[in-house]
Amino acid sequence: MTRWPCSFHGRHACGQVKLVHHFRGRNPWQPLLVPGLLQTEDYARAVLRGIPGATEEEIEQLVQARMERQKILTRSNPPTFWVVLDEGVLHRPIGGREVLRLELEHLIRAVDSRRVSIQVVPLSLGVATGLLGGFMIAQLASGGDIVYLESPNGHAQVTNRVEDVKEIKFRYDSIRVEANPAHVSVAMIREAVQAWT
Repeated sequence: MTRWPCSFHGRHACGQVKLVHHFRGRNPWQPLLVPGLLQTEDYARAVLRGIPGATEEEIEQLVQARMERQKILTRSNPPTFWVVLDEGVLHRPIGGREVLRLELEHLIRAVDSRRVSIQVVPLSLGVATGLLGGFMIAQLASGGDIVYLESPNGHAQVTNRVEDVKEIKFRYDSIRVEANPAHVSVAMIREAVQAWT
Protein backbone atom coordinates (compact mmCIF):
# COMPACT_ATOMS: atom_id res chain seq x y z
CA MET A 1 0.00 0.00 0.00
CA THR A 2 1.25 3.44 -0.79
CA ARG A 3 -1.86 5.57 -0.79
CA TRP A 4 -5.36 5.34 -2.09
CA PRO A 5 -8.58 7.33 -1.75
CA CYS A 6 -11.50 5.90 0.13
CA SER A 7 -14.99 7.08 0.88
CA PHE A 8 -16.95 7.50 4.11
CA HIS A 9 -20.14 6.85 2.18
CA GLY A 10 -20.93 3.18 2.41
CA ARG A 11 -21.52 0.58 5.03
CA HIS A 12 -17.87 -0.50 5.11
CA ALA A 13 -16.28 2.92 4.81
CA CYS A 14 -12.69 2.30 3.69
CA GLY A 15 -12.98 -1.32 4.77
CA GLN A 16 -12.84 -0.12 8.37
CA VAL A 17 -15.10 -2.87 9.68
CA LYS A 18 -12.59 -5.45 8.43
CA LEU A 19 -9.40 -3.49 9.15
CA VAL A 20 -10.32 -2.13 12.57
CA HIS A 21 -9.62 -5.45 14.29
CA HIS A 22 -6.01 -5.49 13.11
CA PHE A 23 -4.83 -2.38 14.99
CA ARG A 24 -2.82 -2.45 18.19
CA GLY A 25 -3.13 1.30 18.67
CA ARG A 26 -4.81 4.38 17.29
CA ASN A 27 -3.90 8.01 17.76
CA PRO A 28 -6.54 10.36 16.34
CA TRP A 29 -6.48 14.17 16.24
CA GLN A 30 -9.91 15.67 15.88
CA PRO A 31 -10.46 19.44 15.67
CA LEU A 32 -14.22 19.31 15.02
CA LEU A 33 -15.90 16.15 16.31
CA VAL A 34 -15.60 13.33 18.80
CA PRO A 35 -13.88 10.42 16.98
CA GLY A 36 -16.27 7.74 15.71
CA LEU A 37 -15.03 5.04 18.09
CA LEU A 38 -16.15 7.19 21.04
CA GLN A 39 -19.45 8.48 19.68
CA THR A 40 -22.81 7.63 21.22
CA GLU A 41 -25.52 6.51 18.81
CA ASP A 42 -27.35 9.84 19.00
CA TYR A 43 -24.19 11.89 18.50
CA ALA A 44 -23.16 9.69 15.56
CA ARG A 45 -26.63 10.01 14.06
CA ALA A 46 -26.46 13.82 14.32
CA VAL A 47 -23.01 13.85 12.71
CA LEU A 48 -24.01 11.52 9.89
CA ARG A 49 -27.14 13.54 9.14
CA GLY A 50 -24.68 16.11 7.82
CA ILE A 51 -24.01 13.92 4.76
CA PRO A 52 -25.79 15.72 1.90
CA GLY A 53 -28.56 13.66 0.35
CA ALA A 54 -28.27 10.71 2.75
CA THR A 55 -31.57 8.98 3.50
CA GLU A 56 -32.60 8.03 7.03
CA GLU A 57 -32.07 4.38 6.09
CA GLU A 58 -28.50 5.07 4.92
CA ILE A 59 -27.80 7.09 8.06
CA GLU A 60 -29.04 4.24 10.27
CA GLN A 61 -26.84 1.75 8.39
CA LEU A 62 -23.83 4.04 8.94
CA VAL A 63 -24.68 4.49 12.62
CA GLN A 64 -24.93 0.72 13.13
CA ALA A 65 -21.63 0.16 11.29
CA ARG A 66 -20.00 2.74 13.57
CA MET A 67 -21.41 1.06 16.67
CA GLU A 68 -20.11 -2.29 15.40
CA ARG A 69 -16.59 -0.85 14.98
CA GLN A 70 -16.69 0.41 18.58
CA LYS A 71 -16.68 -3.18 19.86
CA ILE A 72 -12.91 -3.19 19.31
CA LEU A 73 -12.58 -1.10 22.50
CA THR A 74 -14.33 -3.73 24.64
CA ARG A 75 -12.71 -6.88 23.28
CA SER A 76 -10.40 -8.90 25.53
CA ASN A 77 -7.25 -7.25 24.17
CA PRO A 78 -8.30 -3.78 22.98
CA PRO A 79 -5.94 -1.42 21.19
CA THR A 80 -4.68 1.73 22.83
CA PHE A 81 -6.73 4.74 21.82
CA TRP A 82 -5.00 8.05 22.59
CA VAL A 83 -7.25 10.86 21.43
CA VAL A 84 -6.37 14.53 21.11
CA LEU A 85 -9.33 16.90 20.72
CA ASP A 86 -9.65 20.60 20.18
CA GLU A 87 -11.60 22.22 23.03
CA GLY A 88 -14.14 23.45 20.49
CA VAL A 89 -15.41 19.86 20.26
CA LEU A 90 -16.67 20.20 23.86
CA HIS A 91 -18.66 23.34 23.01
CA ARG A 92 -20.13 22.45 19.60
CA PRO A 93 -23.75 21.37 20.31
CA ILE A 94 -23.98 18.64 17.71
CA GLY A 95 -27.43 17.10 18.05
CA GLY A 96 -28.42 19.69 20.67
CA ARG A 97 -27.61 20.25 24.33
CA GLU A 98 -28.80 16.87 25.63
CA VAL A 99 -27.04 14.84 22.93
CA LEU A 100 -23.76 16.67 23.53
CA ARG A 101 -24.04 16.39 27.33
CA LEU A 102 -24.59 12.62 27.07
CA GLU A 103 -21.69 12.37 24.62
CA LEU A 104 -19.37 14.19 27.02
CA GLU A 105 -20.47 11.92 29.89
CA HIS A 106 -19.69 8.97 27.61
CA LEU A 107 -16.15 10.34 27.09
CA ILE A 108 -15.63 10.53 30.85
CA ARG A 109 -16.66 6.88 31.21
CA ALA A 110 -14.43 5.89 28.28
CA VAL A 111 -11.27 7.10 30.01
CA ASP A 112 -11.92 4.71 32.88
CA SER A 113 -10.33 2.16 30.57
CA ARG A 114 -6.56 2.23 30.84
CA ARG A 115 -6.42 1.82 27.08
CA VAL A 116 -8.27 5.09 26.33
CA SER A 117 -6.78 8.52 26.94
CA ILE A 118 -8.18 11.92 25.98
CA GLN A 119 -6.22 15.16 25.87
CA VAL A 120 -7.75 18.51 25.01
CA VAL A 121 -6.00 21.41 23.28
CA PRO A 122 -7.33 24.56 24.99
CA LEU A 123 -8.91 27.24 22.82
CA SER A 124 -6.97 29.89 24.72
CA LEU A 125 -3.72 28.80 23.04
CA GLY A 126 -4.91 29.83 19.61
CA VAL A 127 -3.00 26.85 18.19
CA ALA A 128 -3.52 26.32 14.45
CA THR A 129 -1.24 23.33 13.84
CA GLY A 130 -4.04 20.81 13.35
CA LEU A 131 -6.91 22.99 12.19
CA LEU A 132 -6.53 21.94 8.55
CA GLY A 133 -8.27 18.67 9.34
CA GLY A 134 -8.50 15.55 11.40
CA PHE A 135 -6.35 12.49 10.98
CA MET A 136 -5.48 9.24 12.67
CA ILE A 137 -2.29 7.26 13.01
CA ALA A 138 -2.92 3.53 13.37
CA GLN A 139 -0.33 1.02 14.50
CA LEU A 140 -0.92 -2.30 12.79
CA ALA A 141 -0.70 -5.49 14.81
CA SER A 142 1.60 -6.86 12.11
CA GLY A 143 3.97 -3.91 12.53
CA GLY A 144 4.21 -0.56 10.80
CA ASP A 145 1.86 2.38 10.77
CA ILE A 146 -0.78 3.74 8.45
CA VAL A 147 -2.29 7.20 8.38
CA TYR A 148 -5.91 8.08 7.69
CA LEU A 149 -6.39 11.66 6.47
CA GLU A 150 -9.85 13.24 6.44
CA SER A 151 -11.07 15.65 3.78
CA PRO A 152 -14.07 17.97 3.58
CA ASN A 153 -15.57 16.31 0.48
CA GLY A 154 -16.35 13.09 2.37
CA HIS A 155 -13.42 11.19 0.93
CA ALA A 156 -10.34 10.27 2.86
CA GLN A 157 -6.88 9.08 2.07
CA VAL A 158 -5.10 6.17 3.68
CA THR A 159 -1.37 5.74 3.32
CA ASN A 160 1.57 3.84 4.71
CA ARG A 161 4.08 5.87 2.69
CA VAL A 162 6.99 6.47 5.07
CA GLU A 163 7.30 10.19 4.33
CA ASP A 164 3.58 10.81 4.89
CA VAL A 165 3.47 8.76 8.09
CA LYS A 166 6.54 10.57 9.44
CA GLU A 167 5.05 13.99 8.65
CA ILE A 168 1.70 13.18 10.29
CA LYS A 169 3.40 11.70 13.37
CA PHE A 170 5.38 14.92 13.73
CA ARG A 171 2.17 16.95 13.39
CA TYR A 172 0.41 14.75 15.96
CA ASP A 173 3.28 15.14 18.43
CA SER A 174 3.28 18.92 17.86
CA ILE A 175 -0.45 19.10 18.64
CA ARG A 176 -0.20 16.75 21.63
CA VAL A 177 2.57 18.88 23.18
CA GLU A 178 0.10 21.79 23.23
CA ALA A 179 -2.69 19.70 24.79
CA ASN A 180 -3.49 19.61 28.47
CA PRO A 181 -2.50 16.46 30.37
CA ALA A 182 -5.17 13.76 30.54
CA HIS A 183 -6.33 14.54 34.10
CA VAL A 184 -6.73 18.26 33.30
CA SER A 185 -8.52 17.37 30.06
CA VAL A 186 -11.02 15.14 31.88
CA ALA A 187 -11.67 18.02 34.30
CA MET A 188 -12.38 20.25 31.26
CA ILE A 189 -14.84 17.66 29.94
CA ARG A 190 -16.56 17.54 33.35
CA GLU A 191 -16.86 21.34 33.32
CA ALA A 192 -18.37 21.18 29.85
CA VAL A 193 -20.91 18.61 31.05
CA GLN A 194 -21.99 21.06 33.75
CA ALA A 195 -22.25 23.86 31.20
CA TRP A 196 -24.58 21.75 29.04
CA THR A 197 -26.72 20.59 32.00
